Amino acid sequence: MKQTIRPFVALVLCCCAMQPLYAQHDSTHLDLGYLTLNKAFTQQITIRGADLEKMPFSDLSTAIAAWAYGAYSKPGILQYVVDGNPVTDVNAYSIHDIEEVVIVENAAATIGTAPGQGELVLIRTKRGRGPGGFCASAQTGVVGATGSEYTTTTALFHNYYVSGYRNLGKVSFGGSANFIRDVQPYANGDQTVVTPPGNDRWRLNGYLDWRPDDQNRIALTMNYTPQTQKENLDSTAQGGSEFDQVEAHQHFVLPHLEWEGHWAKGLINDLQGTYLHSNFSQSSLSVVSQQPNSGSLYFSVATKNYHLWFRDRLSYAATAGNWVIRPELNVSYEHYSDQQRVFEFYNGGAAQVESLIKNSVFLVTPELDINYGQALDIVAGAMTHPGGKMSLTNNGREVYPFGSVTLDLLRLGRDAAAGADAAGSDAAGSDAAGSAAAGSAASVGSGTRGIGTGGASLKLFVSAASRAEPSNESYMLAGLEYPQPFLSLSPIFTGSSGGLPPAPGGNLAPPNYWIWEAGATYVGWHGRFQASYTFERRIATANGLIYSGSGQPDYVLPTWTATLHHADIRVKVIDAGPVRWQVGLNLTMLRSKMDPADSFTWYSDAGDIAPDPWSVTGGWVNRLQVKDFTAGLDLLYHTGVMTQSGGIYGRHTVIYIPHLYAGYRFHLPQNRSLEVFAALAGFGSKDAVYGDGPMSDGRQFYTIGANFCL
Repeated sequence: MKQTIRPFVALVLCCCAMQPLYAQHDSTHLDLGYLTLNKAFTQQITIRGADLEKMPFSDLSTAIAAWAYGAYSKPGILQYVVDGNPVTDVNAYSIHDIEEVVIVENAAATIGTAPGQGELVLIRTKRGRGPGGFCASAQTGVVGATGSEYTTTTALFHNYYVSGYRNLGKVSFGGSANFIRDVQPYANGDQTVVTPPGNDRWRLNGYLDWRPDDQNRIALTMNYTPQTQKENLDSTAQGGSEFDQVEAHQHFVLPHLEWEGHWAKGLINDLQGTYLHSNFSQSSLSVVSQQPNSGSLYFSVATKNYHLWFRDRLSYAATAGNWVIRPELNVSYEHYSDQQRVFEFYNGGAAQVESLIKNSVFLVTPELDINYGQALDIVAGAMTHPGGKMSLTNNGREVYPFGSVTLDLLRLGRDAAAGADAAGSDAAGSDAAGSAAAGSAASVGSGTRGIGTGGASLKLFVSAASRAEPSNESYMLAGLEYPQPFLSLSPIFTGSSGGLPPAPGGNLAPPNYWIWEAGATYVGWHGRFQASYTFERRIATANGLIYSGSGQPDYVLPTWTATLHHADIRVKVIDAGPVRWQVGLNLTMLRSKMDPADSFTWYSDAGDIAPDPWSVTGGWVNRLQVKDFTAGLDLLYHTGVMTQSGGIYGRHTVIYIPHLYAGYRFHLPQNRSLEVFAALAGFGSKDAVYGDGPMSDGRQFYTIGANFCL
């Protein structure tokens, strides 16, 4: 540990002798929770929250799939950091509370996502602009379902939101309340649906920002999310009947405190603390009166999770000629405790299982960012854990290095002098200078990777990282798709015997998980055109067994390799006068391989089966505005979808429309406005309902809504 810190301390002292920089607030760096990246030199996909507000959904991955990685952008793959806080569930926030969604395409961003296909998504929540304001939104409609030989019931989807804020000089505050009822229609036929599956969720959020002087900012946010799930079905199948009843309750509490201080010129300290507490309970009763399976089953599960997380970040920015040097030290501590109790009663017999997972993780992450104007950026660092245990077996490792290099070929040498000034202010955290330094990274449109207003730019990106999992990812809100707040991110292995029990802990120690990324982004046509490409390679291993047909199985370390190609084009086709039309088209190719391949079938988090040829998925997004009329269309596609029916595998091509809307804004007196809209969601080919995550869950939404602001 001392060897890790000493070079960093020496570097800080060296930088103190250089010309210091000073600014008020660092908004030009992406806060990944355990480290930061320069936003202007990080490949990313950026989506405005406003472009998703009219879409009926309860899980954010459903809304952003067409903008990101198509069918692979599914729950369990995406991990979120909200305002620098990695210990939270993004679904505790209404989309009306979200300003921006950023998907980071850099290996360093995945340092905490081992071992699977996890992608990091950054969320920036809204703060009210101006002296004060009030907004309200309502959306409701009918939900049906397809995908079976039965007709289905219909249910009503509801989503209501209200918010307000005030800015009083040094103090600003705001709050919001959101109620959403998510429903799942059920097939008719032999079933009588007394209460269709539904989830009633309240999301209460508030914030308080205090700036006692120009050098300090203190921010407090608070979230409380209670929810209830119910289901009541009565079956009258031939030869008997069956009664099923399920009810679940969850309370989710998340206070978050941040203090950012500019203690000296160029020296910034950011301290954050979070406490998360979740209580979840679920009970189900099933009564069967049908020979020979008559009986009753009562099942209950209760979980209690709490997480305590602190992070302190100390950074310094200085210039030396055209160079900007920014050393940074991140220190974090997390303690979590997850308890679960399961009780089962069946025909007079009973069983009870209890489990408890507790851990404390102390992490030190030194980082160095070296920048040359607007043309070159080099990042190097390492996540270290000198004490405690990681949540995964990592063979006693204590150092997880990461690094990246970004080069802008078109700006190299063109405006290095001016770029150094802008980049210097950027590194110190100046909003205004950051906009100039970002160039192609300043978002001026929806769903861009950061299309800017400056000259042409061609950035090349290379990054690599060794990955760990610093936290137990059990904090989540239960939903209709995931009825319990536990979600495993590990691969599932099956062998020739049809099932593979895990190897005993400690028998095999897997090597480190590595990821490499490379890409390029071109911005031209005065910022109206952008084309990007990303290549990604992941290598991981996990304990497994091989069955030889008889006798005891052999323990092995199968190696999983995932290769991903992602291409993205964003164009502002029309961007003048009263007409604005923005189009985006992307594709993702993912292939997973397993070694030894002959003994394993591997089902990845992303939904592919390995060994498996390439499949292609992606989206096509459109946003149109003609004066006060707005419209949007999102489309998902997936070729080579692997499905199974009766033990026979088949391949399909799926076309699916997750979102289609049209709206009109009415201008009212005193700068007020009222927008009304109609939205449809969930339409496409029949094969879209086959095991494809957010591609389709078989539901169709027919909704109407309105937004009102003053």
